[in-house]
Amino acid sequence: MKTYVWKSPERRDLYLAGRILSGENGDGDGDWVQWASDTLIQDLELYEDPRQGVGSWLAVDEADIANELGVCLWRVVGADPFSAADKIAADGAALRSIASELVERMEVNGRAVG
Repeated sequence: MKTYVWKSPERRDLYLAGRILSGENGDGDGDWVQWASDTLIQDLELYEDPRQGVGSWLAVDEADIANELGVCLWRVVGADPFSAADKIAADGAALRSIASELVERMEVNGRAVG
């Protein structure tokens, strides 16, 4: 993904949140972990309806992974994304793995869908 132009802000936010939650830059800054969790739960509603973006900002082959990420994030954080930093630090290994897988898939698919 060489260009920094995103077709949709939702795809950009999903990618950035995935990178943050994957822990690729260390354990993660609590403020960014909170932002990522809030973005996925509240803004993108990944837990409630992860397939809503298929065809516009979510590729078909990303949908199952996004769904898995939403379910795992909800299991760890619940309806309180503001507690995400502490909860993910304590019990986030599975979440980090799923987020990593989604980021890798998104990098293969690129910045635009559809």
